[in-house]
Amino acid sequence: MSDFALFTAPNTTDGRSEEFTGAALRYQHSIRRQGGFWAASWDMKPSVVTSHRLLEAWYENKLGHVIYERSAGLVTWRGLIWSMDLAIDGWKERRDLGEVWNAVKVVYTTEEDTAETAWFTNDTSIARYGRREYIIPLDGVTLATAEAEAQKTLIEAGEAFSRPVGVGKDIEDSLHIEAVGFVFTANNKYVTAGDGSEDDLSTYFSEIVATDCEFLTAGSIAPNTTQVRKSFKTPMRVWDALMHLTMVGSTAAPFLTEVDANDFIHFRQASNEPAYLWQGKEKALTTRGGAAVRWSARPGVIRNMKHRPSTAIPGTFLQQDRDAWISEVVMAVGQDTIDVQTDGYDDEAIAREFERAKKWLEEEREAEGGN
Repeated sequence: MSDFALFTAPNTTDGRSEEFTGAALRYQHSIRRQGGFWAASWDMKPSVVTSHRLLEAWYENKLGHVIYERSAGLVTWRGLIWSMDLAIDGWKERRDLGEVWNAVKVVYTTEEDTAETAWFTNDTSIARYGRREYIIPLDGVTLATAEAEAQKTLIEAGEAFSRPVGVGKDIEDSLHIEAVGFVFTANNKYVTAGDGSEDDLSTYFSEIVATDCEFLTAGSIAPNTTQVRKSFKTPMRVWDALMHLTMVGSTAAPFLTEVDANDFIHFRQASNEPAYLWQGKEKALTTRGGAAVRWSARPGVIRNMKHRPSTAIPGTFLQQDRDAWISEVVMAVGQDTIDVQTDGYDDEAIAREFERAKKWLEEEREAEGGN
């Protein structure tokens, strides 16, 4: 673990941060081609340096806080704490930001028309986690019934309540943490940008980010003159809308949408230049310059140097038949290099996950034996 470090900071701008590399067990992250920084997870267990009280303090206070990893001076993953499972003395409970909806309204039909309520909000929750919207569809109700349903949902989901998820004498004391990239915050809200006119796809993309993304800022937005209508017939969450526009893309080459370490969201054409080379089992995966591929790796094209060059399948995005486009990279403590996933089903993924967990368990047993 000497080649990277982990930090957490509150969801404020006061600049405070806390390094916790030594307390993190089984850490791993994933980065996706569409979206960028995607997920990270780790465990914390009671020890000489990590007390039960520390685990409880994390559980009570750090939901929604920023997590970032550094390697060789670079930020190689960044996101926010999304959910935590705390197990103490056989009682396991969970707090999950994905279940928080602090702005709720109802779109409903009456016998005559379609209408909607005003937004009902939990301002304290919004200040802590950002605005997370939820629209409820109801048919054949009155305004009073619709408003009551919105208020009921807000009471139930407006805060990150702790909920029991398991009870048993065999449950080990621990804190399990799941973090997600800031791209997840794009789905906090529904799209409001757009006036129903037709415009360039890239223009509408930029307008959606500027209007409806609380935590993201438009970065490099490549021009795309494909004409789209700037509206959606039904309520559409922002990330879903951006991915719809990304998939429309271009006939020349696919487009990518990803969030960087500074929370800028970029929209660009993908490159089919190989970023990595498969050198066989002995040398494994390297950059084109021959360096090992570890924490800073991002999805890109990988070329199998053990295959002879051959013409790519007609119509494919790739340069050669021995190229593959990585859809996701996974890096974990204890690995010498990244795991990669290409488009399609990978029946080796489960085996790799099993071996990773097995290695972690062996290392933890050795550490316990050495104390």
